[in-house]
Amino acid sequence: MSEVKRYSAALTHAETSPMYEALDGEWVVALDFDRVTAERDALQQRLNAADQRIDELTAKRVPVAFPGYPQVDPDRQQPFTEQFIEDHLGKMPNLSQGS
Repeated sequence: MSEVKRYSAALTHAETSPMYEALDGEWVVALDFDRVTAERDALQQRLNAADQRIDELTAKRVPVAFPGYPQVDPDRQQPFTEQFIEDHLGKMPNLSQGS
């Protein structure tokens, strides 16, 4: 997104002194401000549409059942610890003893 240039003027002669660019200036050019505001609004609309799509796809999730394996709730994350694997797949082979 483009930056809006900020301007300042000597406060004692604000009506007659020329404007100069300043990072902390009090004024901006209306066209710059309007352009950046429109860019922001368009990006916000895209973000809202993407969030809505994620919500729709998440709501349509269907749990997959595999015969012989326990049903897992897709909204509950299960850590894949060694104990979890042993409980559901059997004892892990000890690979440190060599072949």
